[in-house]
Amino acid sequence: MVNNEKWPEIERRVEDRIRLTVDIEWDSNDGRHAGTLSDLNSTGCFILASGFFTEGGTVRVHLPITEGEVFEVVGEIVNQYPDLGFALRFMNLTDDQRQGLNDFARQHEST
Repeated sequence: MVNNEKWPEIERRVEDRIRLTVDIEWDSNDGRHAGTLSDLNSTGCFILASGFFTEGGTVRVHLPITEGEVFEVVGEIVNQYPDLGFALRFMNLTDDQRQGLNDFARQHEST
């Protein structure tokens, strides 16, 4: 007998994510795209975006700091949901980048 129920997802996050709603841009091999950052911590994020995404793909995220100034981080797509978005794990972050992500998250946290 086959059980068609979906297996419960295993929580892989090391730290809690902060919920927020920020319009961002992100780059992949096929160009620049618009999306919405929906949660964030110093290890990863979830980006709402339409389209199809490749797990293992590399993405550069542009987080708006001030008018005309952005904070950039690079990550790997670790989970994807076609026409909904993707989960990203940040790669090779410096301590300053981690602190910048934490500051950005606190500044934009949804209440």
